[in-house]
Amino acid sequence: MALAIDEYMDPKRPNARIVWEKSYKPLCVEHGLRIASYKTFNLARRALKTSFEQIKARFGLRAAKMRYRVYQRTTPPERPLEEVEVDHWLIDLVVRHPITKRKLGRPWMTLLIDRATRAILGCHLSFEVPSYASLQRALAHAFWRKDVSGIEGIVNDWPMHGVPFWIFTDNGREFRSASLRLAEAMLDFGVVNLPAKQPMLKGMVESIFGTMGVQVLAWEEGCTLARSDVYDPEEEAIHSLEDVHRLLLKWIVDEYHTRPHQALKGLSPLQAWIEKTNLYPVPPAPSFDHIIRMTGEEIPRKISKIGVEYEGYLFVSPRNDPGLLERLRKNGDLDRDWVIRVDNYNYGEVWILDDVNGEWLTLENADPEISVGVSRFQHKLIVKRAKELAATRSCNVTTHELLDARQELEDEADMVIGTGRTKGSTARAARWHTQGLLFTPLYGRGLPSIFDQPQDLSQAREILARAEAPSLEPTDNVEQAGVQILAASVPSDQPRQPHFSESQSLPGKPAETTGLIDSASLSADVEIDELIEDWG
Repeated sequence: MALAIDEYMDPKRPNARIVWEKSYKPLCVEHGLRIASYKTFNLARRALKTSFEQIKARFGLRAAKMRYRVYQRTTPPERPLEEVEVDHWLIDLVVRHPITKRKLGRPWMTLLIDRATRAILGCHLSFEVPSYASLQRALAHAFWRKDVSGIEGIVNDWPMHGVPFWIFTDNGREFRSASLRLAEAMLDFGVVNLPAKQPMLKGMVESIFGTMGVQVLAWEEGCTLARSDVYDPEEEAIHSLEDVHRLLLKWIVDEYHTRPHQALKGLSPLQAWIEKTNLYPVPPAPSFDHIIRMTGEEIPRKISKIGVEYEGYLFVSPRNDPGLLERLRKNGDLDRDWVIRVDNYNYGEVWILDDVNGEWLTLENADPEISVGVSRFQHKLIVKRAKELAATRSCNVTTHELLDARQELEDEADMVIGTGRTKGSTARAARWHTQGLLFTPLYGRGLPSIFDQPQDLSQAREILARAEAPSLEPTDNVEQAGVQILAASVPSDQPRQPHFSESQSLPGKPAETTGLIDSASLSADVEIDELIEDWG
């Protein structure tokens, strides 16, 4: 029997009854032994090997530890914004286009939650797959004040905002990128990359995703949690992306934030936020334009004689300061790499750091008609189509080909949405039209939210124009953040250091970014290239 039980303890994970039938019984016959029943075989198996040993042998040590380990709950921080968790989630709901009713697939959500108050700081919901671009929009939404006063059906305010002190993440590429490391230094927060495959170490954000799925999405047509032979969520889906935004926004602001929470001793997250921010006031966030700059993607570049080149575009001195690049070039080494940041949802301008004066200065795209409001995803598609047009015209790619390519792709996106050739192309066309839209409007900002979606196809192209970022000129003292680091996000004495359930050293705030590979932009390029191949 011990030999048969050893066969059961195999990584191939054979079925116990099959082992009893195919291994144990022939062994008994071979040795002239009485054959024990299957029930007796199982009793012997459990007596010879503990359940932990069996799972370890069949599923691996990590699976065994995950099942049998007892976790100790840590004491949450006292101050708001002291510890914040962030993660991505492919929501459990299939959505349709609001006009044509074509299936668009399942959008992604990126969400930040405050450990001290259990309040949701901000989020981003779109067809943008997890990348630094979607993370950047979620950070901007969390850091700045949200304005939900004009949204029909919303009763309460969403006052949670501010730059955290520590952000806890998993090991996704976008969370380990050089762009995020530079944002840490400029906005003075720290990113703690938790050990891989340990979701319990950021259990609050994982729990909130599960709660959303059960309390909000499970009741809606198109929920993938109910997939079965008699229920196809893709066929039953009825909601648009805006509908899902409204459902989740209503739940966050008017239900979750106002419901008493056991971990908060009966207070709701909204009450806990108000109470704790009265004790530990949240320092004013830097200007929103500054947040967009500081959370943009880092692209170290040299200043050539004609300007700064990136992704085939040329960025030059702004019209109101035509000598800007020449002054910077004279003040620095000709071969030096300048710190430049770009908003991946708008290639109309980039920002360069003048580290002598501690200022971020705006550089304009030399071809605004083909770049303003164009995202990385759209740019890749436009360049590919422009090359195809140039080949058919036997010429080089010029601004004329790029303009024609952009117009063709806009028309094609409308057509795909209207005809829905394939689910994949429809989802990508929807992504073309919803690039960079914020989860809610923000106070005093020009960037559009999902609630600025067009009501008919004739208005679809207007999204790009409305998505243009405003002219980002320095407006307050915190614009000196390239040299002068912002104050910590909690007052008085230094907040506690983060702690984990696992034994490990605490990552410090990284200040050195030279030589790091921006893996977030690499992964985005790979993912975009794959999508481009499937566009048609």
